[in-house]
Amino acid sequence: MENVLKNKLVTTLLVVLIVFVSLLAINQFWNLGTRAGDGQTATIETTGTGSVFAVPDLAVVRISVQNEASTSEQAQTENTRRSNEVIEFLKSSGILDKDIQTVGYNIYPRYDFISFQREQLSYEAINTLEVKIRDLDSVGQILQGVVSAGANRVDSLNLTVEDEDVLRREARQQAIEQAEEKAKELASDLDVKLVRLVSFNESSSGQMFFPRIAEDFAESTPDVPQIEPGQEEIEVSVVLIYEIR
Repeated sequence: MENVLKNKLVTTLLVVLIVFVSLLAINQFWNLGTRAGDGQTATIETTGTGSVFAVPDLAVVRISVQNEASTSEQAQTENTRRSNEVIEFLKSSGILDKDIQTVGYNIYPRYDFISFQREQLSYEAINTLEVKIRDLDSVGQILQGVVSAGANRVDSLNLTVEDEDVLRREARQQAIEQAEEKAKELASDLDVKLVRLVSFNESSSGQMFFPRIAEDFAESTPDVPQIEPGQEEIEVSVVLIYEIR
């Protein structure tokens, strides 16, 4: 009887031991599989910035003809006459057809409220042109001329570089070279090797010029404004991520 009990006890201990070893092996295998399949890769990240300065070679200005009349037909007729004179002046000044674009045309009634009743006063017509001026030396004369021709609003003047892509590429190359050099130095300091580029990100900005010339011109023709192009800065920043080992 005593031997039977001992045999059962030994058998039970063996079963428990086998189960324990089996669970331990499964756990080790699971951890190994997780580490091998988690997809994590050692990387380093560097940044670089490049900038290019250029003198603007293009002026973009918005010119409006704004007028009122007692009827919508009269407002439209007068606005059309003055707008055509402005366009004719622009073309005679060497502005190409492709550089004159209508960007807004509106006719709407104007009301006044007396004794809580709406009273229509007139109709207002507004025609807005966006004009590209490629000869910056002529900007002042053109602004003066459009006012004489019938325009009474110059809403904005933007001086920019027409072919920014070339300059942006130059700035990007500077940024990449700077980031690559940082990556090589960092890899040397960490005693690791760069394996391959795994990620690239870029952001850019440019300093634009938006001088406001006038809100509403007076009846008399103003002196020719002096336009100073200054410089425009195009800046590109990049982020490079390298796999290392």
